[in-house]
Amino acid sequence: MVKTIFTWLVLISILALSGCGGGGGADSADFDELQPGVNIQIKSTSTGEITTTLSEDEVANVFIKLVNADGSLAKNEDVTIVATAGTVSTNSAQSDLLGGVSFVLIPPDLNGEPASGTLTVAYASGSGTLNYAFFPSNQVGDNTVATGEPSLQAQMTLASTGAVTNSISGSDSAKVTVTLLNSSGEPLANEIISFTTTSGTLSQSSILTNESGMGSVSIESPSNLTTGTAPGTVTANYATLSLSKFINFEFVATNSSTTDNESAAGSIQFISAEPEFMSLAGTGGVGYGETSQLIFKVVDIFGNPVEGETVNFNLTTTVGGLTTTPSSAVSNASGLVITTVQQELSLLQ
Repeated sequence: MVKTIFTWLVLISILALSGCGGGGGADSADFDELQPGVNIQIKSTSTGEITTTLSEDEVANVFIKLVNADGSLAKNEDVTIVATAGTVSTNSAQSDLLGGVSFVLIPPDLNGEPASGTLTVAYASGSGTLNYAFFPSNQVGDNTVATGEPSLQAQMTLASTGAVTNSISGSDSAKVTVTLLNSSGEPLANEIISFTTTSGTLSQSSILTNESGMGSVSIESPSNLTTGTAPGTVTANYATLSLSKFINFEFVATNSSTTDNESAAGSIQFISAEPEFMSLAGTGGVGYGETSQLIFKVVDIFGNPVEGETVNFNLTTTVGGLTTTPSSAVSNASGLVITTVQQELSLLQ
C-alpha cells in the first residue's frame, strides 16, 4: 500500500514539474541567489518549503541551476545525478535553456531509523553536493510542523550569503535559526532553546527566543579541518515541552593541499559513466551516443576526498580522432573530476 502511494506521488510530482512555470511553491525553484557552478535546492512536496530534512511519508522535488563562471546560465549541459539515500527519478538529464534541471527524490525504507544522504550533481564544468536526511514519520523533520501541536523548527544557512544548505565551506560558518510555536501556531517568546553540535564550535550554547519565537546561533568550522570533510549533527532542544530538532551537516575543507604524505592524494576512484556504452563518431551505432561523460574521485589514503589535485586524462588510442574534453581537471571540494570521452581512457596524476 505504501509503495503504491509513493508511486502515485512520484507520478503527480513529475507531471507537476513538467508543466511548472515558476511562481514558488513545491513545484518550482525558489533560488534567492545563484552562485557559479551547481546550485541545488530541495523542496518538500507537503509544505512547499526549502528543506534538507524530510519525512519518510513524502517525496521531495529537487531543483538544479547551472551557472557559468561569468554568471551566465549553463544551458544544454549533460548532468549526472547520484543520491546515497533514497532514489532519484533520473540519474541523468540535460539542463534547459535557463540552466535548470528538476527531478524527484523518493524516500528509502527507514525501518524506524533516520537515513542521511548526499546528493551529487555533476556536469562538464563542475559539480555540487547537498546533504539531506529522511526521518521516520513519528520524528520531527527540518520544516515539518505537527498540526495542533507545539513545534520547534530549524533551518541551516550559510553565514556569508544566507543560502539554505547543510554543506559549509571550511572558510565560512553556518547559521542555525530556530522557530518555536505553540499548538495554535503562534510564536513562543522568551523561551530558552539549548544547542549542541558534534562538529565545529557553537557561538553559544543557548538562546532566548524573540517576539517572533525565533533565535539563532552560528557554528564555526573545526580549526583542524585541512582536508576532506567534517560531518556533524546540530541539535536544538526546548526542554520545557521536550521538543528537539536536529540537522545533519558537513564542513568541507577549502584547501586540501599539504606536504604531509598522509593527506596527499592516494588514489583515484571511478564514480560513473553516462552513458555506459557509446559509438565511434560516424559509425551510427543504434541507440548509442558518440560521447560519454566520466566522473572520478581523488581520495587520500584514508578514503577522504582531496581538493586541488590536477588529473590528466590520456586516451589509450586516438583511432577515429578521439579526444578528451577537458584533457585535465582539478579536483573540487568533493574530490571529483569530470571529462567527456569516446573511448577507454587511463588516468595519470
